[in-house]
Parts: sequence; structure tokens; C-alpha cells
Amino acid sequence: MFCDIHGHSRKKNVFMYGNSGKVNDRLKEKIFPCLLDKNCDIFNFPDCNFAVQKAKESTARVVIWKEQGITNSFTLEASFAGADQGKFADYHFNTDLLQEVGHRFCDTILDFCDPDQVKVKAVLEELEIMLPKASESGSDEESEGDSDYSGDEGDKKKKKNNTNAGAGGGQGASGASASNNPASG
Repeated sequence: MFCDIHGHSRKKNVFMYGNSGKVNDRLKEKIFPCLLDKNCDIFNFPDCNFAVQKAKESTARVVIWKEQGITNSFTLEASFAGADQGKFADYHFNTDLLQEVGHRFCDTILDFCDPDQVKVKAVLEELEIMLPKASESGSDEESEGDSDYSGDEGDKKKKKNNTNAGAGGGQGASGASASNNPASG
């Protein structure tokens, strides 16, 4: 696993950008963010995007994914504008909340790497229902409205139904490994 951690200037909430893999691995990269959504109140899985925009091909998460073959390569984004959902809606994030995200992120790594894989299997089953194979487009391109710079009211309607488009990234990194996990890449 690789995770680059950033602040986001326009889109609200805490969310991740990932990479859309091969058709038969289409859910693999979504397991960790979905687990984090269950473990962290201010993380929002529907805001996550997994397609790679051409303009983002030089970002750390995409380079690690393509050159190292690491399926679980992410950018974790925390909005400078706070949340628009949950109990922290309309509040800016403070350092205590951001530290809590860090704690929940680490707890999620433990869940993700747990040898019994009970939580991972449950999330995978949920993802298979949420994102059936027929609805996958297979496109690596992202639409204009789902870029890193989205955040207007129109995008809020899209994000609930579209967890497959988008990109993100940047430089600077923190990494974690999950080598014994069958869900990791």
C-alpha cells in the first residue's frame, strides 16, 4: 500500500483518489477506502474517485501504481473547507479531527491486513452489490466535472452515483505495506 496525504482546496470532506485497475480487479482498489469509510466518521467513500486523468499521470499515486504495480496506491485528501455531510457538516476540520483521521487510517490498515479478512470480505460483498460489473464503464478518462478541482453544487449530485471517475495526487508521501493481504496489490 502507498498513500500520499494532501489538503484539498475545493471539494469538501475527507476522501481518496485511487487508480482504476484491470477489469477483473475492478473492486480491489476500492476495498481500503470503503473500510476507512466504515471506521472514520468524516471520511466519505462516495467522494472517492478511481479513474486516472491524463493530467494526473505524473502524480505519486499513479506513478507508484503503474511503475511498481501497487494496486492500493492512493492520495488521501482532507478538505480545507471541512465537511458537507455527517455530524461535522458545515464545520472546518481542526487538528484534533485530522489526527483522528490518522488514527482511523491506521486502524483501517490493521483491519485490511487482518489474517482472518472478515471485514475485508464483508466490504467486498458490499462493493459487489453497490457496483455491479455491468455498471462499470472501463474508461480510464475522467469527465470534467469530476476532477480534483470539483466542488460546486452540481458535483454533489454526481458523487453519489459516480465513485469511478476522478484523479488526484501530488508529491510527498507516506507509505504503508500490506504484503500478506490477498486484497492488496
